Amino acid sequence: MEIDIRRGGDSMIITLRGEFDLKTAPEFCRRVDELELETTPRVVVDLKEVTFIDSSGLGALLGRYRDLSSSGIDFALAAPSHTVREILGIAGVCRVLDVYPSVQSALRSEEEASRADDEH
Repeated sequence: MEIDIRRGGDSMIITLRGEFDLKTAPEFCRRVDELELETTPRVVVDLKEVTFIDSSGLGALLGRYRDLSSSGIDFALAAPSHTVREILGIAGVCRVLDVYPSVQSALRSEEEASRADDEH
């Protein structure tokens, strides 16, 4: 699996390509754990090019969600393929994590939430 990390505004975008499984999940966790996120309100994981995800990949996503959300960082998934979205749904991940149809919609959602906070 390839892992690309970049900033998108105030957010960190992690793009994954390939199979997200027992062999690749530890690398994902390591890379996320190494990120400097003190000033980052949101991490978006772009799943558009993930071809397969197993329970190890699901566990890695849920573990990073737990760790980041306890630090006040929003964690969202974006653009899963139909097959990956079905797996996320069956596993109940969609009930825990926000899943957006695209990275852009995930980033827009953060901007809208930020504006709403500023208004109050």
